[in-house]
Amino acid sequence: MRRIDQIRAMPVYEMADALMAAGADQNFDYCPSTEECTDLLDKNEEVPQEMCRKCLIEWLREDPHEEQKG
Repeated sequence: MRRIDQIRAMPVYEMADALMAAGADQNFDYCPSTEECTDLLDKNEEVPQEMCRKCLIEWLREDPHEEQKG
């Protein structure tokens, strides 16, 4: 199996972890800026990485063609 095939076969949570480790927050616009995150940032608190991971997983599962239609 080629490396690219291994990457394509990764479970979404593993892909999210790999992207986060590679700095996905700087390369992808996956953050929906939820009210919960905004409240934390307004209080000068850090957004827990698990919250970002959850949003990234949701973003990875989205159909990009649906975004263009809406």
